[in-house]
Amino acid sequence: MIYFDFNKQAYGYAIKEPLCTVSEEIWQVFCCCTLGKEYDITSSGIVDLREAATYKQLQAQQEQNTRILGIKQELCVLDTKCLRAIREPAVKDESTGETWLDFRLKEVQKLREELRLLEKSRKE
Repeated sequence: MIYFDFNKQAYGYAIKEPLCTVSEEIWQVFCCCTLGKEYDITSSGIVDLREAATYKQLQAQQEQNTRILGIKQELCVLDTKCLRAIREPAVKDESTGETWLDFRLKEVQKLREELRLLEKSRKE
């Protein structure tokens, strides 16, 4: 058994007046999670917060922030590629006449639109 005191500290041995006790199997599920975000400890035992709406909202927000950072990094890389395409003009597709610069600018435009939508939804 795993024993928790009122400070939510886990012990592998019996303590006086524990807040709660849980089996080692249950504790194994939660020991790698983050206390206060993914689970909490109450007098009735361990409460899984991962199914709560606030947790899911926080996760979605973190994923959105990660994507925003990723887009900004991709835009920096594309800026360099656009500069190269300006300095060394070349046709990417002979059949359409599309240049590398045109191709890169379309990529930038798509990423900027995605970034605009993500940042707009983050403010709402």
